[in-house]
Amino acid sequence: MKNTLAKNQIAALEDRISVVNAEFGFDPAAHIAFDIAVDGQVVHTTLEWIDEDMDLSHQDTHLAANGEYRHSVASALSSSDKEHYEQASQDAQRGMLGDISEIVHQKLLDAHEELKDRVAEAA
Repeated sequence: MKNTLAKNQIAALEDRISVVNAEFGFDPAAHIAFDIAVDGQVVHTTLEWIDEDMDLSHQDTHLAANGEYRHSVASALSSSDKEHYEQASQDAQRGMLGDISEIVHQKLLDAHEELKDRVAEAA
């Protein structure tokens, strides 16, 4: 059985998952704080460290180290499609968590670039 969702299901997830309220912060250390939303409703708040150039750090990343956000997103997604999610095999559910991870990471990269552009324009 395939462990990830079909491409049309991924596209549907991409439309429902967003990274919102992204802001740079510097206390106690440089970071980008952001919320993860499903269907416009915030389901998880987290941050990622940034380096001196305001680029995302590749060490000690919260998204990689803490999978709690994936379960928050999956729970929010499944609340509207609970029957489909519960009938999926455990492999398919784990695959969905991997797909969520990829989608959130890409959305964070996009939000990070937009935020860097706004900071550059304001300078």
